[in-house]
Amino acid sequence: MIKLLAVLGLVFVFLVYSFSPVKTDRTVEIPYGKTSLDIALLLYREGVIRSPISFMTIHSLIRGKLEAGEYEFKGWVFPWDAYLKIHRGQRKALQNHRAGRALTCMI
Repeated sequence: MIKLLAVLGLVFVFLVYSFSPVKTDRTVEIPYGKTSLDIALLLYREGVIRSPISFMTIHSLIRGKLEAGEYEFKGWVFPWDAYLKIHRGQRKALQNHRAGRALTCMI
């Protein structure tokens, strides 16, 4: 019984850790044709999320389409924030210096 409680405690701590936010200031390019696992691993390697498991868990619940493009992550980023940004296609805005207005990067 104590071993079971210890294992459950470790699982709980891991889940809390993996779903906690990361302070970051990164721009990540997600190439067209990447799988959700590829995207989760890329975000993990770039330091945007603490664990690919959190991203994949969210994806298994929402089952949304993930959009290719260049994404900017600033400040404290939770895994669901990163997921929703990519799911909604909220790509990094480029500045048009001549016109002085933002252009959305479309792929």
